[in-house]
Amino acid sequence: MRKTLKPIQLNRVHVERAIRDNGHLYFGATFKKVNGDIRVMSAKTGVRKGLKGGINKVVKENNSYMTVYDNNAKGFRTLNLATVQTLTMQGRHYEVV
Repeated sequence: MRKTLKPIQLNRVHVERAIRDNGHLYFGATFKKVNGDIRVMSAKTGVRKGLKGGINKVVKENNSYMTVYDNNAKGFRTLNLATVQTLTMQGRHYEVV
């Protein structure tokens, strides 16, 4: 029987660093979309396959967006770090506060 562990609280300002520190491993993210829907994503960073070149105009130093590869949708998606509610990485569950 699997134990249900209490989620680890993660401050919102540390979400990006936690994802980057995860390396190129898959992680789960639950976040609120622009239309208010809650979405669960299985994603990873560092994917280069399928890129067509050009400049990423969404991700800049002064905003809270991160481009990730969504394994469920089989494509690149933009994750708004300001709306992330939970993260699951390397067997640990984080609640973003």
